[in-house]
Amino acid sequence: MFSCDATARRYADKINEYSALYGVPSVVSFAVCDTESHYNSKAKSPSGAIGIMQIMPQTGEWIAKTLGYPDYKISDLYNADINLQFGIFYLSYLFTKFDEDWQVFAAYNAGEGVVRSWLNAGLSSQESIPYVETKNYVAKVERAISYYRNKKFVAFD
Repeated sequence: MFSCDATARRYADKINEYSALYGVPSVVSFAVCDTESHYNSKAKSPSGAIGIMQIMPQTGEWIAKTLGYPDYKISDLYNADINLQFGIFYLSYLFTKFDEDWQVFAAYNAGEGVVRSWLNAGLSSQESIPYVETKNYVAKVERAISYYRNKKFVAFD
Protein backbone atom coordinates (compact mmCIF):
# COMPACT_ATOMS: atom_id res chain seq x y z
CA MET A 1 0.00 0.00 0.00
CA PHE A 2 2.72 2.49 0.94
CA SER A 3 6.23 2.76 -0.38
CA CYS A 4 8.92 1.06 1.61
CA ASP A 5 10.74 3.08 4.22
CA ALA A 6 14.00 2.76 2.26
CA THR A 7 12.44 4.58 -0.69
CA ALA A 8 11.09 7.35 1.54
CA ARG A 9 14.48 7.63 3.26
CA ARG A 10 16.21 8.21 -0.09
CA TYR A 11 14.46 11.57 -0.35
CA ALA A 12 13.95 12.32 3.35
CA ASP A 13 16.60 15.02 3.67
CA LYS A 14 15.26 17.03 0.73
CA ILE A 15 11.62 16.50 1.71
CA ASN A 16 12.35 17.68 5.24
CA GLU A 17 14.43 20.62 3.97
CA TYR A 18 11.77 21.90 1.58
CA SER A 19 8.94 21.17 4.01
CA ALA A 20 10.67 23.33 6.62
CA LEU A 21 11.51 26.03 4.08
CA TYR A 22 7.93 26.33 2.83
CA GLY A 23 6.07 25.56 6.08
CA VAL A 24 4.45 22.31 4.98
CA PRO A 25 4.25 19.49 7.53
CA SER A 26 6.76 16.87 6.42
CA VAL A 27 4.21 14.08 6.84
CA VAL A 28 2.04 15.83 4.24
CA SER A 29 4.97 16.07 1.82
CA PHE A 30 5.85 12.40 2.32
CA ALA A 31 2.20 11.41 1.89
CA VAL A 32 1.80 13.34 -1.35
CA CYS A 33 5.05 11.91 -2.78
CA ASP A 34 3.93 8.41 -1.89
CA THR A 35 0.41 8.87 -3.24
CA GLU A 36 1.50 10.59 -6.43
CA SER A 37 4.34 8.34 -7.61
CA HIS A 38 5.62 6.10 -4.82
CA TYR A 39 8.78 8.26 -5.02
CA ASN A 40 9.39 7.51 -8.70
CA SER A 41 11.38 10.44 -10.13
CA LYS A 42 10.84 9.13 -13.68
CA ALA A 43 7.05 8.88 -13.38
CA LYS A 44 4.84 10.45 -16.04
CA SER A 45 1.07 10.19 -15.84
CA PRO A 46 -1.26 9.78 -18.83
CA SER A 47 -2.31 13.42 -18.25
CA GLY A 48 1.33 14.55 -18.47
CA ALA A 49 2.18 15.09 -14.79
CA ILE A 50 5.88 14.51 -14.16
CA GLY A 51 8.17 13.21 -11.44
CA ILE A 52 7.91 12.31 -7.79
CA MET A 53 5.23 14.89 -7.02
CA GLN A 54 3.54 14.59 -10.44
CA ILE A 55 3.72 18.24 -11.44
CA MET A 56 1.94 19.34 -14.59
CA PRO A 57 4.22 21.19 -17.02
CA GLN A 58 2.15 24.42 -16.87
CA THR A 59 2.25 24.35 -13.08
CA GLY A 60 6.00 23.75 -13.20
CA GLU A 61 6.44 26.78 -15.46
CA TRP A 62 4.40 28.95 -13.07
CA ILE A 63 6.39 27.71 -10.05
CA ALA A 64 9.72 28.27 -11.85
CA LYS A 65 8.70 31.83 -12.69
CA THR A 66 7.40 32.46 -9.15
CA LEU A 67 10.60 31.15 -7.55
CA GLY A 68 12.82 32.93 -10.08
CA TYR A 69 14.27 29.64 -11.29
CA PRO A 70 16.68 30.45 -14.16
CA ASP A 71 16.70 28.55 -17.46
CA TYR A 72 13.78 26.30 -16.50
CA LYS A 73 12.92 23.44 -18.85
CA ILE A 74 10.01 21.01 -18.46
CA SER A 75 12.54 18.16 -18.35
CA ASP A 76 13.79 19.66 -15.06
CA LEU A 77 10.69 18.12 -13.45
CA TYR A 78 12.40 14.72 -13.74
CA ASN A 79 15.15 15.99 -11.43
CA ALA A 80 14.08 14.77 -7.98
CA ASP A 81 15.48 17.78 -6.13
CA ILE A 82 13.73 20.30 -8.38
CA ASN A 83 10.49 18.30 -8.41
CA LEU A 84 10.43 18.07 -4.61
CA GLN A 85 11.13 21.78 -4.23
CA PHE A 86 8.45 22.72 -6.75
CA GLY A 87 5.85 20.27 -5.41
CA ILE A 88 6.31 21.25 -1.78
CA PHE A 89 6.30 24.94 -2.72
CA TYR A 90 3.02 24.35 -4.57
CA LEU A 91 1.53 22.61 -1.54
CA SER A 92 2.51 25.62 0.59
CA TYR A 93 0.84 27.92 -1.93
CA LEU A 94 -2.36 25.85 -1.85
CA PHE A 95 -2.37 25.93 1.96
CA THR A 96 -2.58 29.74 1.70
CA LYS A 97 -5.55 29.51 -0.69
CA PHE A 98 -7.78 26.97 1.07
CA ASP A 99 -9.10 26.65 4.60
CA GLU A 100 -9.13 22.88 5.00
CA ASP A 101 -6.53 20.23 4.29
CA TRP A 102 -8.88 18.15 2.13
CA GLN A 103 -9.40 21.20 -0.09
CA VAL A 104 -5.62 21.55 -0.52
CA PHE A 105 -5.27 17.89 -1.49
CA ALA A 106 -8.25 18.12 -3.86
CA ALA A 107 -6.70 21.20 -5.50
CA TYR A 108 -3.34 19.46 -5.83
CA ASN A 109 -5.13 16.69 -7.73
CA ALA A 110 -7.89 18.45 -9.68
CA GLY A 111 -6.56 22.00 -9.87
CA GLU A 112 -7.05 25.14 -7.85
CA GLY A 113 -9.68 26.60 -10.18
CA VAL A 114 -11.76 23.44 -10.21
CA VAL A 115 -11.87 23.21 -6.42
CA ARG A 116 -12.61 26.94 -6.14
CA SER A 117 -15.58 26.46 -8.49
CA TRP A 118 -16.84 23.56 -6.37
CA LEU A 119 -16.61 25.66 -3.21
CA ASN A 120 -18.35 28.58 -4.91
CA ALA A 121 -21.14 26.20 -5.95
CA GLY A 122 -21.65 25.13 -2.34
CA LEU A 123 -19.42 22.08 -1.92
CA SER A 124 -19.03 21.87 1.82
CA SER A 125 -17.36 18.57 2.61
CA GLN A 126 -14.86 16.05 1.38
CA GLU A 127 -17.67 13.52 1.00
CA SER A 128 -19.34 15.71 -1.62
CA ILE A 129 -16.33 15.99 -3.98
CA PRO A 130 -17.90 15.39 -7.42
CA TYR A 131 -14.84 13.78 -9.09
CA VAL A 132 -14.44 10.17 -7.97
CA GLU A 133 -10.72 10.22 -8.78
CA THR A 134 -10.19 13.33 -6.63
CA LYS A 135 -12.34 12.01 -3.81
CA ASN A 136 -10.27 8.79 -3.78
CA TYR A 137 -7.03 10.77 -4.06
CA VAL A 138 -7.86 12.88 -1.00
CA ALA A 139 -8.67 9.74 0.98
CA LYS A 140 -5.36 8.14 -0.11
CA VAL A 141 -3.36 11.18 0.95
CA GLU A 142 -5.10 11.24 4.31
CA ARG A 143 -4.37 7.52 4.85
CA ALA A 144 -0.74 8.10 3.88
CA ILE A 145 -0.50 11.03 6.32
CA SER A 146 -1.78 8.76 9.08
CA TYR A 147 0.73 6.09 8.06
CA TYR A 148 3.69 8.49 8.04
CA ARG A 149 2.57 10.22 11.23
CA ASN A 150 2.61 6.86 13.02
CA LYS A 151 5.80 5.64 11.33
CA LYS A 152 8.98 5.97 13.30
CA PHE A 153 12.08 6.26 11.18
CA VAL A 154 14.96 8.64 10.83
CA ALA A 155 13.14 10.93 8.38
CA PHE A 156 10.98 12.25 11.19
CA ASP A 157 13.60 12.61 13.93
